[in-house]
Amino acid sequence: MKVNLDYKLTAKEKEEIKISSQELTSNWITSGVASKYKDGLHGQLRRVWGRIQRKLDEAIDNDMEEIELEEAEKDFIKKVFSEDTSFPSGVAKIISVIEDEIESWGKDNKPEEEK
Repeated sequence: MKVNLDYKLTAKEKEEIKISSQELTSNWITSGVASKYKDGLHGQLRRVWGRIQRKLDEAIDNDMEEIELEEAEKDFIKKVFSEDTSFPSGVAKIISVIEDEIESWGKDNKPEEEK
C-alpha cells in the first residue's frame, strides 16, 4: 500500500497540516477504524490492526513510500473504507485519495494484458 500519497492539498492546507503524507494517511486510516469499530476491536481483528499500526509507524519513522500488507490486512482496510463508514464531509478529497489507492489493489492482481 502506498502511504506517501499525493493528496493535492492547497498551499494553505499544507501550511496548516504540517505533517507528512505518511502521517496523514495513518491518521485517516486510524480515524476510519475508530468510526467503523466504535465498540473496539476483539481477537483477530485487533491483532491485524496492531500489525498495520506497526507498519504505518515504521513508514512514518523511516519516510517510506509504501508498506507491504498481507491479504488479511488488506481486507481489514477495505472493510474500514466501506460505504457504511462515516468520515467528516470536509475531508472527502483526502479520503477519496486513500480509497483510490485501495481500489488500485485489485488492478495490481490482474494479468498484465488486462492492466
